[in-house]
Amino acid sequence: MKPIQWTYRVKNVFFSFVHTAFPRYSKRFYELKCPDNYNLAFLHGEPIEWFNKEYNGNHGMFSASDMLGGKFTFLNRSKHFDTEIAWQNKEFSYLWDFNLHYFEYLLPIAKIEGKVAEAKVSSLLNNWIQENSCPVSPAWHPYTTSLRIINWVKLLLYYPKYGTQEILRSLYTQLAFLECNLEGHLLVNHIWENARALIFGGVFFRSSSADRWYAKGVNLLKNELSEEILPLGGHFERSPMYHSILLEGLFDTLQLLRWANKSENWIKPTTLKMCEWLEMIRTPDDNFPLFNDSATGISAKPSEILNNANRIINFPNNLRKNNIIDIDGLVVMDAGQFKCFIDGADIGPSYNPGHAHADNLTYELFFQKQPLVVDTGTPTYEINNVRQMSKSTREHNTVLINDLEQSELWGGFRAARRSNPDFNQVGSHEKYLIFAGEYTNRVYPDLGISHERHIISHRDKWILVWDKVLAKGELKSKSFCKLHPQWEVINKGDRFDLQNEAGDTLFLYPIMVENSSIIPSFYYPEFGSSHQTRKLFFTKDGEHHLEFGYLISVNQLLLSDVSVSSTKSRISFKLDGNFIDFSYESISN
Repeated sequence: MKPIQWTYRVKNVFFSFVHTAFPRYSKRFYELKCPDNYNLAFLHGEPIEWFNKEYNGNHGMFSASDMLGGKFTFLNRSKHFDTEIAWQNKEFSYLWDFNLHYFEYLLPIAKIEGKVAEAKVSSLLNNWIQENSCPVSPAWHPYTTSLRIINWVKLLLYYPKYGTQEILRSLYTQLAFLECNLEGHLLVNHIWENARALIFGGVFFRSSSADRWYAKGVNLLKNELSEEILPLGGHFERSPMYHSILLEGLFDTLQLLRWANKSENWIKPTTLKMCEWLEMIRTPDDNFPLFNDSATGISAKPSEILNNANRIINFPNNLRKNNIIDIDGLVVMDAGQFKCFIDGADIGPSYNPGHAHADNLTYELFFQKQPLVVDTGTPTYEINNVRQMSKSTREHNTVLINDLEQSELWGGFRAARRSNPDFNQVGSHEKYLIFAGEYTNRVYPDLGISHERHIISHRDKWILVWDKVLAKGELKSKSFCKLHPQWEVINKGDRFDLQNEAGDTLFLYPIMVENSSIIPSFYYPEFGSSHQTRKLFFTKDGEHHLEFGYLISVNQLLLSDVSVSSTKSRISFKLDGNFIDFSYESISN
């Protein structure tokens, strides 16, 4: 942890004690910061065209029209509220309640317009104020408070008619509370959203406190943009979902700064880099790889985000892409019919890798733009066995060595000893695209365990996954390959035939493995959504040094005609009557 995190921990422990022991005093403390009258930004200028996102009820999230009828849906769980809202729902996860308190649905409901929508918006605002006295949780958790501040300001700048004295007083109180309860003990995406909320509040209100909020928010967000965004534009928590969520928020922040005639020069270049990264890693089905804590439906789809980027910052729609690229450790290999996404990145920031999975060198694979090999996804944020299993090495398309996890993950969002990759190399050689990566297991350093993976594709014909594992003594290796539910798998003895709903057939050949089998598994592409599927399971045991792998081909091959050998600098293989041999020094980037 950073020293600043310890400072904030001490401070937050103090405030938490005061809030718990003296809730009435705490409420009064923040309310006394409110002025008698409010000088407001919405008296000046035109409505802001915020980030445009579709809320149609897909992917287990809410539909604004359903909410008019009282149906609230988050994370594939729905509840009907006839009149007043239950702001704490123990039958659901805490993240469900968080989404309820975010109020992201507020502006979409208001845009339906009409008396019913207007009454619904006013009811939601007033009911929240009446039922959620400061500092009750989860309503006043700093993260939910941050997102709610932003969404209330977005509503009030678009529809000033909702800005009653009671609502303005509550909003001001929330900002005063947030300023004293920033999440510096966590940092990462939490302090980022805290900063954005202070900026929104600082622009919306006109007061000395608002000026202070704005200055503090800008300073915090500038620091986080520099800290959290990697050289090629990826977010350092290594979750494409959080990257997308934060990028959405930057567009709203940009629009706010423009509306308020404030400088955007400090934020626009980073926003552009983040768009480039998202465009590079966008999957053929208009999603993103589900690496680490990622799920579809929480953020907008990449196409939605990039369409907004085109509108707001003139982001080009025809960004040129290389056939293979390492973009902040996430490798994209585009070989025509096959498109592969490889996680060769660190597991996350050293001081808070809470969203990391033990998934070094895992990958996702698409065939003819349809998912073939998939990541497990993220089923829940509840601290339970399902979450722990979904983060484990055995639930990713990589190798489990001696039944030992690659990294030590615990408590839902905690990591102790972790194994980051030692190197990645990508390039091309004639008709082949090549990835090589390696990590050393630092959870059990005395065992000398390391894993080297090569992924090589021939344009339009096949893709080879080749693993080399090393240890000081005994080795028991288990390799996993999880298939998308649309693919059926048939064991043919020396190979597996893969058939999808469209009638395509692929052939998967285990190479130099001792045993191979089909085992049941689960796929979680969305929070709260579970799909039964199958994964292929390959084993090989020995001592000190093992090599094995598998090949996925468009055409049938003679198994006797397939062989592979490798060193750290060279790989050779015989395939389909051809002998291929090259050194990694010869590949071009």
